[in-house]
Amino acid sequence: MKRLLIAMSLSAALSASAGKRVVEFAPDGDRDRGPEVRAALKDGARLRFAPGRYRFSVASMPRRTDHISNHDQPKDHPIAVPLVGLKNVRIEGEGAIFELDGNAIAMAFVDTKRCKVEGVTVDCLRGHTVEAKILSFGDGKTRVSIDRAAFPYKIDPFTKGEKGNDNSGHLRFEDGMGGTFPIASALAFDGKTGELVEGTADIGLWENCHAVREESPGVLVLPMDFSRIHRQVEGAKPLKVGDVLAFRNWGRENPAIFLYRAKDTEFSGVTVHSSCGMGLLAQRSENIAFCGGGMHPLPGRFASTSADATHFSNCKGKIIVSGARFEGMADDAINVHSTCLAIEEKLDARRFRCRYKHHQAVGFEVFGPGERLRFIKGPTLEDGPVVKVSAFEMRGVDEAVVTLAEDAPEGYGKGDAVENADFQPEVAFTGNKVRHNRARGALFNTPGRIECTGNLFERVSGSAILLAGDAQGWYESGACKNVLIARNVFRDNLTSAYQFTNGIISICPEVRNLDGQKARYHRGIVIEDNVFETFDVPLLYAKSVDGLVWRRNRVKRNSRYAKRGGKPFTLDRCENAQIAE
Repeated sequence: MKRLLIAMSLSAALSASAGKRVVEFAPDGDRDRGPEVRAALKDGARLRFAPGRYRFSVASMPRRTDHISNHDQPKDHPIAVPLVGLKNVRIEGEGAIFELDGNAIAMAFVDTKRCKVEGVTVDCLRGHTVEAKILSFGDGKTRVSIDRAAFPYKIDPFTKGEKGNDNSGHLRFEDGMGGTFPIASALAFDGKTGELVEGTADIGLWENCHAVREESPGVLVLPMDFSRIHRQVEGAKPLKVGDVLAFRNWGRENPAIFLYRAKDTEFSGVTVHSSCGMGLLAQRSENIAFCGGGMHPLPGRFASTSADATHFSNCKGKIIVSGARFEGMADDAINVHSTCLAIEEKLDARRFRCRYKHHQAVGFEVFGPGERLRFIKGPTLEDGPVVKVSAFEMRGVDEAVVTLAEDAPEGYGKGDAVENADFQPEVAFTGNKVRHNRARGALFNTPGRIECTGNLFERVSGSAILLAGDAQGWYESGACKNVLIARNVFRDNLTSAYQFTNGIISICPEVRNLDGQKARYHRGIVIEDNVFETFDVPLLYAKSVDGLVWRRNRVKRNSRYAKRGGKPFTLDRCENAQIAE
């Protein structure tokens, strides 16, 4: 009920504040619609798009230099529809499809207030994922077919000194902007069910998959027998004719939708089919609702976004994701976290020099004057005191000096970390369908109230739900304090071994010195009234939790996949745990 009231109040505020300036758009073939759409963007504007295709050309797009969390860091970002410093804008799609002809952001909301998008679908025509259907195996090779219209390619001949024969060469795919890109790995999808093939995980390629030969237009011979790739799980079935290889570039320059310092933003019935990054990336933003729609592939396709479907980095307020379909992503359906900075040096009683530690999470402001900072003990990952910040000075893209409003507590220095204690949102992830994707279903790291209820997690290749936290890798922090996981259906998840795949539900913070930890990292986690349909894999793995409840959950065993073995419950350094099978 609380979630519904939040969504209703946000929608009512958007409706009441929307202006009367309505601009109508109708489809017009492949003509670049970017200039006229951007000309209509003003405070209070309503842009209404009739059903159909609307092409946006990268060549005409304005560019912004923003550091986007959890993405690569190119020089700038082309944006089809940039909403910058605007209020009360509504984009009404009525089934419109925004087609990007290259690597770009479809919609950006920067310093906006009370904006809404509804009924719009986004498709990047030249994404970083290319699909190939397996035709046959033999002689150490694999024959595949590729739709050349959807995935135009070229084979560059070998240079002098490179080994090659049979007219083979380097396979490269066109990026829609006059360039090409190589492929680094593959995901294997079952050609009939659309799920990721059991036990395959990421398939490394291009060290021994350079010498590609074109047998005929759209038919390629790859120098690798994909039916004999390493199987993670004994007894897992091999790839077969008719399965689909989704070749990945690993690039993630531009999310389809980008929010930065945006407040009160709502998406209703918005869908992303393909992107050159995440589906939606929000940072330093407040109050976001994403209802209906989702991130899933075009009909007849298998892969969707090249990374997470939705990702909320350093946000606050309330995040609502409900009634959406997430399928075929190369990472999580939702990831919510704060970014903590490593302390490099204590300059004086109130100043610390800090560093952004992951190259894909740099350059954006983690703190602002007047905001609260929480210290984190690095080796034990324990929460420390909270103090106010008086100044935050960036020094390049990966270093900053934080000045406190009072003297720092004793005992914190190099090797420890700091996070923003204010930008830690509440989350309602409810009534969604998550299926057939790489990595995890949902990843939460926030002390705000988390409700993960009424969802379907089906054939997610990794853990269905992960509660993590670290101050040594991605530096994604936010210890969970109040979590409800209830009334979900978990159907045949954990079919491959990615990171943190200790259980269907995995609570796995990265603590370097667990023996020295005096206070547990996560607490207040209730898992109840769920249904687990599973092929005999661990149900729950929990590390460093105080206050864990498992009750009234039903488990239905099957034999649809190879058994991995292991205990149904593993608790490591947990206190006040109640497990009622």
